[in-house]
Amino acid sequence: MATLTIHSQMDGFLLVDAILDVDAQGMSGHTNFQCAPSFAALEAMAQLAALHVRYRIDFKRHAFLLKVIHVNGLMHNNLDGQLHLEARIESHSRDAWQYQVTALMEGINGMDGRLIIGVRDYDEHFQDHRLRCHYQKRFAALRSRPVDVGGDSVVSQKWRIE
Repeated sequence: MATLTIHSQMDGFLLVDAILDVDAQGMSGHTNFQCAPSFAALEAMAQLAALHVRYRIDFKRHAFLLKVIHVNGLMHNNLDGQLHLEARIESHSRDAWQYQVTALMEGINGMDGRLIIGVRDYDEHFQDHRLRCHYQKRFAALRSRPVDVGGDSVVSQKWRIE
C-alpha cells in the first residue's frame, strides 16, 4: 500500500488560539495568522464548531468535520492578523450538528458558511482514553488563554510561508 504524506507547513494543527465565549448555542474565539492561506480560516471555523460539539456532549464522543455545505467570501490569499471566529448551532441530531460559522478580520471581507460536524463513538481507532482527555485539556487551556490583540503571541507563529 502506498503512503500519502501531507505537509501543511504548520507547527501544530490547532488553529483556534482562544475561546472568548461559550454557551449552549455556540462559541466565539479568535486566532492569529501570519501570512496564512485563506483556507486556514475555513479550518479554524470547523475546529471551533467541533470544539463546541465536544463541549455540548461533555467530550464523550469524537467530533469531526463531516461536510462543508457552503462557504461565502473567500478571503484574500494571505491572512495577516487576528481573525474573530463564531460558530452557532442551527440544528442537530445524535450524530450530526449543523453550524452557521463566520470568520471576520478587520479591514477585509469576511468568510461565512454552513458546516456539518459529525459525531461518532470512540472505538479502537478513535480511542476514548487518548482523545477525551486531550480535548478536555485543550478546551480548558483555550478558555483560560489571555486574548492577544497584537497578534504577536507564540501561537500566532503557526503559519510561516515564505
